[in-house]
Parts: sequence; C-alpha cells; structure tokens
Amino acid sequence: FIKARILLRQNKLDQAQELADKAMAFYVKGGYTKSRLETLELQAQIAEAKKEYERAYELLSEAYALKDSVFSTERDRDVNFMELQLQQQENEYLTKEREANLDHIGHQNEIIAAKNKQNIFLVIAIVLTSALLLLTLYSRRKDVQTNHQLREQNDKIEEQYHALLDSERSKDNIMSMVAHDLSSPLRSILGLTQMQLDQENLPDETKHILKMIGSSAEKGIRLTGSLLESVKFNSAESGVAEKFNLYSALHDTIEINSRLAKSKQISLENNTDKSIYLSLPKDNFGRVTDNLISNAIKFSEPNKTIRINSKKMGHKVMIEIADEGQGFSEKDLQRAFMPFQQLSAKPTSGEKSTGLGLFIVKSLVTQMGGQISLVSKKGQGATFTLTFFEG
Repeated sequence: FIKARILLRQNKLDQAQELADKAMAFYVKGGYTKSRLETLELQAQIAEAKKEYERAYELLSEAYALKDSVFSTERDRDVNFMELQLQQQENEYLTKEREANLDHIGHQNEIIAAKNKQNIFLVIAIVLTSALLLLTLYSRRKDVQTNHQLREQNDKIEEQYHALLDSERSKDNIMSMVAHDLSSPLRSILGLTQMQLDQENLPDETKHILKMIGSSAEKGIRLTGSLLESVKFNSAESGVAEKFNLYSALHDTIEINSRLAKSKQISLENNTDKSIYLSLPKDNFGRVTDNLISNAIKFSEPNKTIRINSKKMGHKVMIEIADEGQGFSEKDLQRAFMPFQQLSAKPTSGEKSTGLGLFIVKSLVTQMGGQISLVSKKGQGATFTLTFFEG
C-alpha cells in the first residue's frame, strides 16, 4: 500500500495500480475494513491520474458506501451499550420493588401474629358466652382469607425474584458477548494503526489521524475489559476464609506496588501491629488492599507519603489507608462506590482507570462481613477505613 502510494507520486501508474490491487486483495481476505477504505481511495487516485474517470468515480462510490457501513457499525455499538445501561436500571428497579414487597410481607406477618394472639383469648372466652364464639369464628374466617391473600402475594414475589435472577444472568451473558465480540476487532484496529505508524515518511496529518484511531481503539478495549471484569466479579465465589497475619499481608501488597511508588518518589509506610491476625478469604482481602493502595499512588503527586495504619478496637480491627492526593469533592463522595464512575480526580502520571475499582472493593468488603468508609475533602487527600472482626 505504501509503495503503491509512492509509485503514484512518481507517476508510475501501472506499477502503482498493480500494488494497490494486491493490497486490496489482502485487506479483503483479512477483513480489514478501514484499510480497504484507504486502498479504494488510493485506487481512485490512480484511475484519475490515468484519466480513467469512470473507474475513479466507481471506486469513490464504493469507498463512500464502505465508510457509511463503518459508521453504522459504530452507531450500532453505541446503541447496544445504551440498551445494556437501560437493562441495568430496570434490574435495579426490580430489586427495589422486591425489597419493598418483602418489607410489606414482614408487616403483614406481624399483623397475623397479633391476630393469632387475639384468637387465643377468644377461644378461652367461648366457655363464657356463645356470642363471643360467633365473633371468634368470624375472626378466624377473616384470618383464613388474609393468609390466602398473603400466600398469593408471596407466590408473586417469588416469581418476581426468579425473573430478576434470570434478568441478571441474561444481562451478564449479553455483556460478556458484547465485550468479547468488540475486543477482537478493536485490537486489530489498534495493531493496524501501530503498524502504519511504524512506517517512515508518514505525513504529520496522517500520523495524527492514526494516533486518534489508536486512542479510540484503546478506550474501547478498556471498556470491554471493564465489562468483563464486572461480569467476572458478579459470578465469582466469595472464597474460603483462612487465618493470616495482617502485617505480612499488607507488606506483600506494598511490595507489589513498590515499583510504581518508587517511579513517582512516593513513600509507603506500614504502621501495623505484627500481632494482629484476621480470618478472611485472603485473596479477596488482597484485592481490596491492592486496589486502595494502587489508587492512592495513582492519584497522588510525586514526593508524597501513603500511610497504612492498623489497630485493634476490642474485637474489631481497623485498617486506615491515608494518602496526600487530590481528595474527593462532595459530589465525588456520593458516587465513589458506584460502578463505572469517572470522578473529578485524574491520575497524575497518565495511568488508566476503569471506574470499577471502588465498587468492587465495597462489594468484596461487604461480602467478607466488613465495613468501609471514606473521609476526604477536595485537595486534602483521602482516608479509607476498613473494619473487620479479628480472626
């Protein structure tokens, strides 16, 4: 393709056309749509140079049709992603509705319990008066009707619950398929743009366009990775608890992140009593601390300090991870633990962020029976506090 373009500039039109035709056959066979588009435009330029204006017009028409197809594919991808978001919102609504129905059932059960106590007293009063007997029988009949209604409501709630589970599984399957199907062509696009950028004597405008294409492909790859990570987490098991030393576990996590910290001249301090032990799924605990420490490094300027302070409070263990970074605004604090959130703070060295980290951290902490809290002000750093029962 590059040689064909050079031969066109040298007015060696037959040789240029031959190489362009070979490039087109290769791109058609490999399914490289964007490269086919560029080659069609080059063939049209060669035909125009050879004064074959009718052929040049046909090639340009084919190029425009192919370009419309590419834009249509990208638009369909955006529509599919919006449909996934709407499906997630619908699932959240169904979850809230189920919780409200469960609260209603609990209230109705309390009413039934109170009425059953009343019935006991009415049965005792039967020996005193027949009038009270009639009243008791009437009350019992009303209770039977209420119980029947409650059973019907309970059956309906059970159906809604199973429908919600099916919807969640369907959503995860769709997300997995979309992420998988998008990942492969995006990586192909990224590879092709990088291959083109390796060519010599490319015009600056062409380099700029190729870099923009590569950047868009990288964003798409990160998005598909986020979707797969979300599905993977939703289907993951909670893990088996094991007893481990807290200082050693935190030390291992600090070692993993030490290279990134050194590259930014950031100090990591482990102020943890070596006598503290926890009984938790160790891998999940490691994911939590690794995410919090790597985030603290990612959003901190060079020459700062990150402190990990751990202490016992009765039967509880509190772990604080405090940084001197950019902190969280009031709006950020409200959305910090929600999925796919891009907050106001930006990584200080161009690191990447999926918007899933803190959501997964909170979910894992809750799954392990712990609690997490965040205290921060914009521009004044942040302190995450984890609370677990001592093992």
